Amino acid sequence: ATDWSPDGQTVLYNLQADDGTYDVWAAAADGSRTWPLVAAAGHQVDARFSPDGRSIAYAGTESGRMEIYVRTP
Repeated sequence: ATDWSPDGQTVLYNLQADDGTYDVWAAAADGSRTWPLVAAAGHQVDARFSPDGRSIAYAGTESGRMEIYVRTP
């Protein structure tokens, strides 16, 4: 796990894809479901929620080099 949402309802984590890269996934705290948040070419890792829970930041290699990205979940 890389982070919990501010409301405690969602956890972010990295999941290794079949090609060996990593994507950002989310899971409901009660274990009822999981879903991909960021699944792009290259690695996407270390996602964190903003303090208000409205966006996430993560490190990714979508551009070909490691950069920080911010997006809404």
